[in-house]
Amino acid sequence: MHDPALLKFSARSSVLVLGLLAAGAIAVTHEKTDEAARSAGSFTVERFDKAAYSEPAPVLNIKQRQVFMVGRNIFHRQWASINSLNGDWGLGPTFIADRCSACHVNAGRGGPPASRDEQLLSMLVRLSLPGEDAHGAPRPHPHYGDQLQNRSLDGRNVDFAYAGSPVPPEADLYMDWEERVVSFPDGETIELRTPKLRIENLNFGPLGAEAMMSVRIAQPIFGLGFLEAVSERTLAEIALKQKAQGFNGRPNHVWDAVNNRTALGRFGWKANQPSLKQQIASAALGDMGLSSRLFPDQNCPPVQEICARNNIYLANSMNSLRIEGQKTVSIELVQQFDWEVPDWVIIPGGNLGNVSALGGGFLLMRDLGIISKLPRIACAQAQRANPLYQSYLNGFRTFHPMQAQPTLASAIQIGNPVSIEKAIRTVQMFDGVVEQASEDELANAAARGDRTGLFNCPHTGVALAVLFKLVERGDIRPQQRVVVISTANGLKFPEFKIKYHESRLADVVPQHVNLPVNLPADYTKVHDVIMRALEQRRS
Repeated sequence: MHDPALLKFSARSSVLVLGLLAAGAIAVTHEKTDEAARSAGSFTVERFDKAAYSEPAPVLNIKQRQVFMVGRNIFHRQWASINSLNGDWGLGPTFIADRCSACHVNAGRGGPPASRDEQLLSMLVRLSLPGEDAHGAPRPHPHYGDQLQNRSLDGRNVDFAYAGSPVPPEADLYMDWEERVVSFPDGETIELRTPKLRIENLNFGPLGAEAMMSVRIAQPIFGLGFLEAVSERTLAEIALKQKAQGFNGRPNHVWDAVNNRTALGRFGWKANQPSLKQQIASAALGDMGLSSRLFPDQNCPPVQEICARNNIYLANSMNSLRIEGQKTVSIELVQQFDWEVPDWVIIPGGNLGNVSALGGGFLLMRDLGIISKLPRIACAQAQRANPLYQSYLNGFRTFHPMQAQPTLASAIQIGNPVSIEKAIRTVQMFDGVVEQASEDELANAAARGDRTGLFNCPHTGVALAVLFKLVERGDIRPQQRVVVISTANGLKFPEFKIKYHESRLADVVPQHVNLPVNLPADYTKVHDVIMRALEQRRS
């Protein structure tokens, strides 16, 4: 394509034209253009369309062009679970895309999903835990590795040739947008939006409170050969000059798996890969599940590999095996009360599978004619991880996942529960309520329960705090029978107990202090102290 407007230009307009070239418009001319006026000099590709960045540099010789064409063919190649019309063998079992070009569109930058119901494709969710691995890199998650794969060989992909046992994706990943209007001093307004990651259906267990995530968009891939050609010494010298000018950037030294040494990182969002070879092999494994001589192992974290190889069913909080088993809690409750139904059941809520499970147990007994009424259910959430409570406040008209904050009730520190829809249905069906407890309230409620002979975990403290609130405001009446579900024993949380009684818990003013007594491992001394304490209480 030729554009006469760009054939001739004056010195004054050359800056504008060069800016257009750098932004991606590639000049095509009949006349010989001054090489200095080209954005990449003799490497400039003379095209205007979006495919310009997929073209080989004009200076390549025949052999180099052949190598380029082979690489471009691999870039667009579709991969499948077996050799078939659908692609070459090697895909999965979990992955993000089935070809490089699906994410790096036209060898350029990726983009967000077109709608909130469309899953991430040219974006990925990087995952890590605090600390470092043996080579100084971020620690991978024990269940999900270093990134989440939202597609798999389970039928939810284009690989119809797959004939083995289905493998679930690690999670479903979506992007929501929070819109806001910004006004300028002259009265003009513009609408801005902020992306919000939404994670659903974590199939290999919760991420946990320590998990750290970052969303990364696929980067352009053209020009990377130039970067690899720059020596480490040159890059180090540039970093020193920038530091002298007040910049905070610094070289990132990473593990070079090719040469088995530490090397300067160059590629990726945080320069976490030292060479193109390792960058490509790592992306092939992490994004498509393609193993190689450099990375021969599958990208299955241990919990997934163990389940796949040994036909083990992972009983996490969204799978039916665990949910069905938890129904028996409701049945045991009613049996222990001579088949009388309690008036209230208070349940600590995090991933919320227990709410729907206990509700399902009561519904099963009602449908079988074993009971004739249902209890009211109260779901108790920590104030720092309370998305269900926030939805309850607006009548469940909307639900917004949240970034859970650190809480003493760490097992329910979940901002995007996987069983949210089933929990909402259960609360509504059981004329239920949702209430929250602050750090101060849950810690003091647990200690108050301990004074009666219990030894509660902080999550049970959340439920007890909600019990006290419902009694104080009259929702629970004195004559009613209430069951509080205790999810763990306090022996699992000795540090929580000790810090409470020593007044060392942040945001907690202890009201039931019972200072620990340090004793040697001597039977007589322990016995004497306990006897004296009992005598003092009797008197």
